[in-house]
Order: sequence, then C-alpha cells, then structure tokens
Amino acid sequence: MVSSEDPLSSRTIVVTGSSERVEEVVAALGRAGVGPSDIVAVTDLGLLPGRVAQLSAGSVRAYVQLPVTIASEASTVTARFRDFLTRGIVARFDAAAMILPVLAHEAVVVLVGGNTPAADTPTDDQHARASLLRVLRWGLLADRPQPAGTKVVLTTSTVGADEICDLTLTGPVGREQRLEALDRDNPDMEYDDWRLAVLSLASVDA
Repeated sequence: MVSSEDPLSSRTIVVTGSSERVEEVVAALGRAGVGPSDIVAVTDLGLLPGRVAQLSAGSVRAYVQLPVTIASEASTVTARFRDFLTRGIVARFDAAAMILPVLAHEAVVVLVGGNTPAADTPTDDQHARASLLRVLRWGLLADRPQPAGTKVVLTTSTVGADEICDLTLTGPVGREQRLEALDRDNPDMEYDDWRLAVLSLASVDA
C-alpha cells in the first residue's frame, strides 16, 4: 500500500455488510454510473484486511457500512447479547479502523444502523446501539486530518439502497430537506422509528 495520497486515484467505494444489503447498494451504485471496478464489496469482515491491503492510501472516496443479522448459539441471553455486540457494533468499529488509512481526505462515510439479533433473541436496546454508532461517527471525524473534509453520515436501516447511494455519492443534504424526505418516503413509520430517524439527522453533518 502506498504511503501518499493521489487525489486523482480517489475513485474506490468500499461497501461492507450482509450479502443482501450489499448487493442492493452495489446495484444502486451501478445504476448511478459507478463502474464495477470501482466498488469493493465485502460481506465477510474476516476478508476485509486483505482487501484493504490491496488499496492505496487515499484511494477510497466513500465507505458504506451496512448492518448484518447475527445469530448466536450461546446458551444464555447474556452470552447471546455479548456475541451480538462483539460481532455487531464492535466489529463495525474494527472495520472502520481498517478503512481509515485508505480514505481520501474528502471521503464520505455512511454508517447505516440496524444490526439485529436473530429472531429468537429477546429485544435489545436499539437506542443504546444507535448511540454507539454516534460514538463511532465522532471517532472517525476525530481521526481525520484537520480541517476535516470527511463527511460521516449516520442513518437508519429504514433508508433504501437508492438513498444510501445518493448519500454516498453526494454527501449529506440540508436538515430540512432530510426531514421532508423522511416524512415523504415513510408515511406509515412507527413513532419510535421516526423519532430515532429524526435524532440521527442531528448526527449527519460533519
């Protein structure tokens, strides 16, 4: 991996997450004109270090971190939540740390909430997990060269692939526009989901 950034080479978009979500976002990027050779799609985070090692410093213009569904075979609820957090939110911190060295100065990072336990796991604290994603966002911004050109967008799992694609390619838009889009695109959203989405808007602008 080279040690200096070439702004002209900042074309790559890295997408990580579950196979289904990654495929949807990759397809949306393709419809928006991003070539297959400019997309690095990773659905197994165990393979991420090897893929990142093939990238040049500053070559990644955008990183999209999508959620995954996590199953645990642990026998207790406590152990299952431990597995969920370790393989979910903690793994997201690890993945973001791997991507940092190859991000372009004005890169866009899109953190999509929604890591969920398997269906037979008791409901966990989604607000706590959203707060941890906000911590990840601030960590990424703090690690970027100042003045920060990087934009880190925090959004929810209700956002579709096309909107994630728009955020990836253009960065965040104004708060009022986002509120209008939220109400327009999700007329039947439950109040708790709507409240979490609105709170996340405050964390969008870098």
